[in-house]
Amino acid sequence: GNVPVFPDQMQVIKNMAQLNSYGRLVGATSNEAAPLDLALRPFLAPAQSGSENDSLSLGWMARWLQDRLVTVAGYRRDATKSYNAPILREVIDPAVPGGVTNPLSRFYELSRNIPLNKVPAVTSTGITRTYGAVYHTPLPGLSLTYNRSSNFLPNTNASAMNPLGEALPNASGQTEDFGLRLSFLRDRLSLSLNRFKTSANNQTQNANGYLAGAIGIMRLLRSNYQTAGDSHFVDMASSYPLEVGGAADVWNYAARGYEMSATFNPSRNWRLALTGSNNTNMLGHYLDGVGRYLGAKAKYEGLETWSNFANELNKVAAGQRSAFFDLDPASSAARTQAAADARSIANNVTTQQTRYENAMALQGMTTARNGKYAINGLVTRVFHDGRLKGWSVGGNFRWRSPNTIGYEQFTDSSGLPNNVINVAKPLQGDDYWDLGAMIAHKRRVSKAVDLKVQLNIQNLPNWQAPRLVSAGYDNLGVN
Repeated sequence: GNVPVFPDQMQVIKNMAQLNSYGRLVGATSNEAAPLDLALRPFLAPAQSGSENDSLSLGWMARWLQDRLVTVAGYRRDATKSYNAPILREVIDPAVPGGVTNPLSRFYELSRNIPLNKVPAVTSTGITRTYGAVYHTPLPGLSLTYNRSSNFLPNTNASAMNPLGEALPNASGQTEDFGLRLSFLRDRLSLSLNRFKTSANNQTQNANGYLAGAIGIMRLLRSNYQTAGDSHFVDMASSYPLEVGGAADVWNYAARGYEMSATFNPSRNWRLALTGSNNTNMLGHYLDGVGRYLGAKAKYEGLETWSNFANELNKVAAGQRSAFFDLDPASSAARTQAAADARSIANNVTTQQTRYENAMALQGMTTARNGKYAINGLVTRVFHDGRLKGWSVGGNFRWRSPNTIGYEQFTDSSGLPNNVINVAKPLQGDDYWDLGAMIAHKRRVSKAVDLKVQLNIQNLPNWQAPRLVSAGYDNLGVN
C-alpha cells in the first residue's frame, strides 16, 4: 500500500500526522483496507501546575566586646499558593473492559485541555529561623562557634497524597552545632571540631513499595467483582491514589555526630586538607498514612476487611453462599474463581502485613547507607610562576566504613527464612576506598575575567567499580 514501514511505535508516534494524511491503511488486498485516524491517548496523569510565593526576610549582624563576639540572626516567612490541574480520566475506549462505566479504566485527558483551578490546591505558610555566633577567645587562635537553624519546604504538589487521600504536610528540618576552631602558624594551619544534631521531618517519598499487597487486592476486587457487576461492590468508590500507583507518605530522620577538619597551607603553592566524620543516622517515625490505611475498617479496604473477604470466598469455594459476594456456590466455575481469589487475597494480606511490620521494626534503627565513619584527604599544587604558570594538579581520597545493606531474617520450623527481618542482626557491606585526581588551567582573558578549565576524575584506579548497597533473600531463602 501507500504506507511506509516503520520499525517501532516511536516512529509511528513521530510520523502520526503523515500517516493520518493518507486517510486509510491499505493491506495486502483491498479487503484489508481500514480507516486510518491515529491519536495519542495518555496513560499517565497530566502534570500542570503553577505557584505563587510571597516572602519577607530580615537579617541582623552585630559585633560585641571589641569584635570578639559576632552574632547573626535571620528570619524569613514564606506564604505559598499552589495551583494544580485536576486529575481527569475522560477518554473512553469501548474496547477497554469497564471503560464506559469505570473511571479507572479510562485514559487520561490531555493536560493542555485541563485548565488550572482558580482556587489554590495547597496553601502553605512557614517560617525559617537562623541564629549563629562566633566568639574569638582571649587565647591566641582559639574561637568558638554556635549555629542553630530551622526551615521548611512547602508541599506544592496537590496530587501527592497518602493512601487515605490526605494531602501531605510541609517538610521541615532543624539543625544545631557547636564548634571549636584553632589556628596556628599565622593562620596557615587551622583545625576544627564540630558536634552536630540535625533532623529532617515529613520528607515525602513514594510509598508504593510498601503497598504492593494492598494494590493487588484492590485491583482484584475491582476487576473480578465491581466491573463484573457484583451487587455488593456497586458503590466501590475510586480508590485514588492507591490503585493508580500514586500513593506517597512521609519519613522522619535524625542524625548526630562529629566532624573534624585540618587545613595546612605551607606556602601559596600548596594546600593540604584532611576531614573526618562520625555520623549516626536514625530512622524516625514514618509511614503513618500507610499504617492508618491498613488498620482502617472500611467497607472495601483494610487488612481486617480483606481477610474477611478471603474467608467468605472460601465459603463459596466450599459450596456455601456468601452474604458478601454474588458468586453462585452451585456453579463449578464460581467455586473455582472463589478459591483462586481467596488464595490471592490471603497471600496478599500476608505479604502486605509482613512488609509493613518489617518497615515498622526499623524505626529507631541506624540507617548507615554510607557507613558510620568517613575520612577525606586532599592535596593541591598550584603553579604561579614559570612555564607551568596557571596550571594546578591535585589528588584526593575518600574512605567509608562498612555500610548496612540489609538484615537477616528469622527462620521457620524447617530452617528457611520466613520474610520477617531480625533487626538485631544487620548485614554489613565492605568498607570503601576512592582515589581521585584533578588537573586545571586558569588564565586571564580580560582585565575583569579569568577562565578556568578543570578536569576531575573520581575513583581513578577503577571508576566503574560498584559498591554493594542492598541485600535480601530470593524465593529459595538464599541471601
